[in-house]
Amino acid sequence: MAMGTAGVLFAVGSLLSLLMTCQATKVYTVGDEAGWTLDYDYQKWASGKTFYVGDTLVFKYFNSEMGNHNVVRVSRTGYTNCVIDPNMGVYESGSDKIVLSAPGDMWFICGTPGHCESGMKLKITVKKPAGIPAPSPAPAQTTDGITTPSPAPAQTTDGIPAASPDSSPASAPDSILPTWLPWH
Repeated sequence: MAMGTAGVLFAVGSLLSLLMTCQATKVYTVGDEAGWTLDYDYQKWASGKTFYVGDTLVFKYFNSEMGNHNVVRVSRTGYTNCVIDPNMGVYESGSDKIVLSAPGDMWFICGTPGHCESGMKLKITVKKPAGIPAPSPAPAQTTDGITTPSPAPAQTTDGIPAASPDSSPASAPDSILPTWLPWH
């Protein structure tokens, strides 16, 4: 069965809406060009940004064999007191990508002794993305190509949708009728 023009437009519109929502995620390099380093105000960096679930933080830093920097995800207490234990992840690649997977506050510090105390820490608040609106039903199309709105099903007094006047169980294909019906 061929899809009418209205159906095609509805499908294309729904797909575009979904793609625009998917493309809304952002990738943030923490500290921009400076990266993850000492002597940088990360709270000032974060203050003009709104982070959403699905966005990605990229921590770029120098990491030698001696382990100059790292990224440790910590609790509020760990952030406040510069304590790495317990933690929710230690990253040491020098180019760590962390996808923000849930709404709420997140705290990150450098676990190298003295670095967090010197300000190498970041607190962000992650928000839920705006909801995707439910697609509206495609309008019905007549045989002459004119689109007409689909009428709401008629209701009986018991709240069960009434059959439309042009349909009857006898005209329905056998594959959708329950076998217990007497006319099947």
